[in-house]
Amino acid sequence: MLRDLRIQNYAIIEELSLGFSPGLNIITGDTGAGKSILIGAMGLILGDRAATDRIRAGADAARIAARFDLSHAPDKLDEVQELGVDAPDGEIVVHRVLSRTGKGKITVNGDPATLGLLGKLWRNLVDVHGQHAHHSLLNREQHLDLLDAFGRHHDTRQAYEVCYTRLASLQEALVGLESASRDRERRLDFLRFQIDEIASIDPKAGEEETLERECRLLGNAERLTSLSQGAYTLLHESDESLSDSIGRLLTILQELASLDPETGPWTAQGEEVKYRLEDLAYTLRDYAARLEPDPTRLAELEDRLHKLRSLKRKYGESIEAVLRCREESEAELQRLTNSEEEGARLQDAFEQNLVEASALADRLSAARADAGRRMEQELARELSDLGMPAIRFSVRPQKRRAGQSRLRDRHGNALTHRGVDTVEFLVSANPGEPLQPLASIASGGELSRIMLAIKTVLADVDRVGVLIFDEVDAGVGGAVAEILGKRLRYVAEGKQVICVTHLPQVASLGQTHCHISKKVVRGRTIVRVRTLEGQERVQEIARMLGGLDITQTTVAHAREMLGQAG
Repeated sequence: MLRDLRIQNYAIIEELSLGFSPGLNIITGDTGAGKSILIGAMGLILGDRAATDRIRAGADAARIAARFDLSHAPDKLDEVQELGVDAPDGEIVVHRVLSRTGKGKITVNGDPATLGLLGKLWRNLVDVHGQHAHHSLLNREQHLDLLDAFGRHHDTRQAYEVCYTRLASLQEALVGLESASRDRERRLDFLRFQIDEIASIDPKAGEEETLERECRLLGNAERLTSLSQGAYTLLHESDESLSDSIGRLLTILQELASLDPETGPWTAQGEEVKYRLEDLAYTLRDYAARLEPDPTRLAELEDRLHKLRSLKRKYGESIEAVLRCREESEAELQRLTNSEEEGARLQDAFEQNLVEASALADRLSAARADAGRRMEQELARELSDLGMPAIRFSVRPQKRRAGQSRLRDRHGNALTHRGVDTVEFLVSANPGEPLQPLASIASGGELSRIMLAIKTVLADVDRVGVLIFDEVDAGVGGAVAEILGKRLRYVAEGKQVICVTHLPQVASLGQTHCHISKKVVRGRTIVRVRTLEGQERVQEIARMLGGLDITQTTVAHAREMLGQAG
């Protein structure tokens, strides 16, 4: 939901801050007070292009910020996070700056953003009705999903999608097999060569490191022998060897201990050093004895390393990668060797799944046709109640022709992940006029009421969580106005609805009521907003009922309307 909207130096607004609540939010005020400017500012948050002439006179920049809370809509929050927007607490803050230099700035949760991101961010989340921008229902691609949601075809559609996914996978495997078969013999020769070359050398995991160490030892055998023998001599065989020195040291320590028993532990420490030095000396002696130059063995090792490195240059960056290449080549060789049998198996599976998918697509099409008729009937009643009995609404289903696609049903229709149908919502705004797409309706108020009717019928299934209506009450009055307000209240039971209205019948049903006013201060127009409660709200409803002359009768009527609204 939209939590708050802050505007600074936009059009006639110097500074304004509005807070919104769940349910039906009403915005009222005098004509020209700036109510529709709020909708324009909201459009900028949703991704509209900006015009510098909307910056307030005398200001260098305009700023609009909005805070949304998606913490109670985890599915929508997941979609937002998939776009790369980090919202750990479920809040999204969009900040937009319009500059006279033309260098505007957009941030989302503090990170730089683009108009394209804003458009994707609020798609299926926010709808603005009154102007043609941001109407999710004007997007033909949405109509099929909405019809399925309205008809509650979830189980049939899910079963079809599972079958279609399997069918598409089988088709991909068949296409790959056919493509491979064209070059089958050449590919078989190549795979056999790869496998034989790797097998002839027969590399082992970790072998290269072991060989390199042995090469290093053989290549430095003389130097290693000299070093180890020299160390052994220093420890044990020279005239001034460490062994002799430690022996003399022990004699001194023993005499110390005889004179001062407290120095006794020093003798034990000295003996431990002696034993350790002797162990080291014998280890060095044995090590030197094992070392022996072996040019033949060294040549064998270097030849083996050369072969291993040659394999790595051809088949991978490591011996493990070479071995994986061998396994993959053997598996592919097996597949190609058995390609005829594999092709027959895949083709049988493909045909079986094609029959199943076609049957499910037929069931889905029949269910959609029935749901379309029911939707048309319900919308006819809604449009009549909203004072538009002459408007015709039609759900037009069509089949997708397959063309060259292999994924087609028995009638030649293309099978897609959503079935074989396309659906478009059409309307005729006047008697005798042909049915046209929703986007062709010119009147903002008329379009808004049609959208309200559709939203009412789809209230339980429409995923859009925030609805903003600007011109929904244009040309409406009397009983229709009351029905209009009740429809808005009904839709607001499961969504957040923000409605700019001139009708007291609509305003009285709001759960939050904001009033926009303007006045001139020191020669400049100032726009203010306040949330109305109690007597202030009664007075505003009375003003909307009676105009400038507010009587006790209109005040009583206003109280009655608010009381009935609950």
